[in-house]
Amino acid sequence: MVNYCQVSDIQMIAVAQDLIDLTDDENTGEMNQAIVTQYISDASELIDDYLRGRYELPFVNAPGLLLRICRDITLYKLYGRRIRLNPPEAIADANNRAYKLLDRIQNGDIVLGVADAPPDTPDTGAIRFQGGRKTFTARKLADYAREYELDYPMGPTIEPE
Repeated sequence: MVNYCQVSDIQMIAVAQDLIDLTDDENTGEMNQAIVTQYISDASELIDDYLRGRYELPFVNAPGLLLRICRDITLYKLYGRRIRLNPPEAIADANNRAYKLLDRIQNGDIVLGVADAPPDTPDTGAIRFQGGRKTFTARKLADYAREYELDYPMGPTIEPE
């Protein structure tokens, strides 16, 4: 998996003291880069989940739009770590826009300008279904009903197992 932004990208848009407040669980007075990196990875994985099937992943050169989306989601999620700190309205708005962009990319309304994912199988237009073995046959259900004295209306025929 590729991270779509770096800790330095988060530091460029966030107030330094806010990052300390959001990540300093041991009261060292410094931002915990490992926590920020984990949240970046989580946001990047979320982005991949939206794009999987539409684009071939991982990207060799990720479009800049994904950096902004990842940055905005990461920062908002970092605020979610602290109940007493509500994210500023601008950060909440940026997070909402990021998800809307992901929806539009997923639907094909926004094209990233990178190669689409190759199709899984040639599209013949045919619908295919592969059925599995029946787990509960009429006989098994009737046996179960008899064992537990349940009222099970069994049809006139019993399917062979």
